[in-house]
Amino acid sequence: MTDHQEIPLTETHHCSCGESDTELPELDVRTIPHAIRHGAVIGAFAQLQPGASMVLIAPHNPVSYTHLRAHE
Repeated sequence: MTDHQEIPLTETHHCSCGESDTELPELDVRTIPHAIRHGAVIGAFAQLQPGASMVLIAPHNPVSYTHLRAHE
């Protein structure tokens, strides 16, 4: 098991990027190489606050991801 430090997340961000999080975050995995696609999806889900949602666009029905999220 690898030691890691969890980074606490807040509902808003305070950087100077000018972005706004007023809509659901969207991840289109069709543009991500298959070799790293699963890790990117798992990482994106891990960043969501409890009860939060996101839009996942995939080239197939992402049953394995919805199964993982349902059992957390």
